Amino acid sequence: MRESHAGASRLAELLNGVLSPPRAGHAAYGDRHTVVVSAGLHRAVTGNRPPVDSLGCAEILHGAASDPDPALAALKARMEAVERYASVTCAEQLSTVASAVELGPGALPTRVLPRHDPGEPGPRSGTHGVLGDRDQVRWVRATRCGDGAVVYVPTVMAFNTAPRHPGEEFWVPVSTGTAAHLSWAQALENAVLEVVERDAVALTWLLRTSAERLPDGFGDYPGAEPEARLPYSAEHMREYTLARWDITSDLGIPTVLSVLRGPGRRVHQIVGAAARRTLWAASAASAAEAAQIHASLEASVRAGDRAPRSPVRCRRVHDGALFMAPESKAHHFDFLGGSEPHDAKEPSRSPTPGSDPVRRLIEAGHEIYAVDLTPRDVAPSGVRVVRAIIPSLQPLSPVFAARYLASDRLRRIGVPLAEVNPMPCPLA
Repeated sequence: MRESHAGASRLAELLNGVLSPPRAGHAAYGDRHTVVVSAGLHRAVTGNRPPVDSLGCAEILHGAASDPDPALAALKARMEAVERYASVTCAEQLSTVASAVELGPGALPTRVLPRHDPGEPGPRSGTHGVLGDRDQVRWVRATRCGDGAVVYVPTVMAFNTAPRHPGEEFWVPVSTGTAAHLSWAQALENAVLEVVERDAVALTWLLRTSAERLPDGFGDYPGAEPEARLPYSAEHMREYTLARWDITSDLGIPTVLSVLRGPGRRVHQIVGAAARRTLWAASAASAAEAAQIHASLEASVRAGDRAPRSPVRCRRVHDGALFMAPESKAHHFDFLGGSEPHDAKEPSRSPTPGSDPVRRLIEAGHEIYAVDLTPRDVAPSGVRVVRAIIPSLQPLSPVFAARYLASDRLRRIGVPLAEVNPMPCPLA
């Protein structure tokens, strides 16, 4: 968020009816602060039941963010909490139960949906490979970017809602592609960039693709982008090391993967990632995310959370991060390459700074569907919440046994199932 303090305070006041105030305790991470905010749920919408995650487990809605300014960190965390709140609100009220055949041309074609491979290891974890054209499932209205056509998309792809019909088990609901902003256009761009980021991370990790390591400090000092600020103090960095790789995919939208390593054994290495209009901004944002996730996971471990005993048991959003965080797993990151950073400038394949990622994807033939998730009690604040769905890109699934290994995107690459990374993705 780039609002002034006055604007930030006003927005916080408008959201007070939806969210609880920031928790008293927050993690100071060098000169950066990580704030956790709990979302107060609207009883008229959710009743007395807590929301559930993609596996039907009760969870508390919260947001977390990092910034050198504690007030802005709190505001960013509130906005993330709003995104998560919107992702579980009104799914039933906005849905229509039907089959793709009944909806006809107005439905997203089921043939374009990413699929699971029957040979994926471990228990199926409640998922299966295909949504049939005659399966009765929930659908919500979306707008196809580019031509504005109204298209119905499966509700489980737009909301973090547990499957309610057998056909809905083709999808693992996650928050990917959800963004909140005072501008609809900016919210849409942010949502699309997150889908692009997860696509790049999924391909890099699943295929164990090497990448170019960026110069140390790339994105750490003030530059053209407001968010390109030092995320760690010099004192803090004596105990921690930060390495960043350019994992920009064939989409050409700058994407960076950061690996933060510290002195802890259980939480030794944490991954952050980001896609932005420029490589510089992506580098800064990925480092900030690594700091935020590190603080959150350390707090989780202190509270008694433990990593699954094996990859096939990874099901929660942060299970992969917990499983890969110990120092003993460090060698699984070696495929990234680049033990020494390069002095190269921004790669020429990156688009010209300022290019519109939404338009870029559409021109490349990728269809983008936008769902307005803005809850009624959030709308008066002026905040808009959007979910972007791009079926042609690779989803990043927290469920190890349901990683969409039969997607068209992976099939075009032609990597045998036996060569896919046997470790869970470490990005929470």
